[in-house]
Amino acid sequence: MTKKPRGLILDLDQTMVDSRCAKALRSQRDWRSVDLLIPRFIVAPGAIELGRIKDLKIAVVTKSPATYARKVLQHFGIRSDALVGYHDASPRKPHPAPTAKALELLDLSPHDVWAAGDHADDLLSARAAGISVLIGVTDWTDSEAGLALARPTVNVRHLGVVVELLRRPLKQP
Repeated sequence: MTKKPRGLILDLDQTMVDSRCAKALRSQRDWRSVDLLIPRFIVAPGAIELGRIKDLKIAVVTKSPATYARKVLQHFGIRSDALVGYHDASPRKPHPAPTAKALELLDLSPHDVWAAGDHADDLLSARAAGISVLIGVTDWTDSEAGLALARPTVNVRHLGVVVELLRRPLKQP
């Protein structure tokens, strides 16, 4: 039986929020235009509830700039105890450096943390950093097949299912 984690490392876009309406602008790095679209983003079920769990530390690790990520989190009132953005760690996901930085900021070991993301890079980074419970989030992923290649411990539709998993931890083989 996997013990309840003390921390959770989450990707931002398509995991915590659906930001697909800004995808083209994000890829063009037109952050001013992206900022204007933040109110149109959709918060994933469970994203706010995870932040209400007092004994759970939460880190957001994203390939986007931290300034953008902070704006998204603040706009929707989503709690994050640590944030690792594009400029905060190098190399970037799927390298373990961003996840390792998040673990350092949370002051937790990989064995105390679960990681969740919509993209293989999210899970590969977490696995390379030593995290063994990897959660694939499928609702807004660009590629379920790509996510499957990262061999998640479990796939969930959205973070609301992670809230439920925290109530009854996963069994490991």
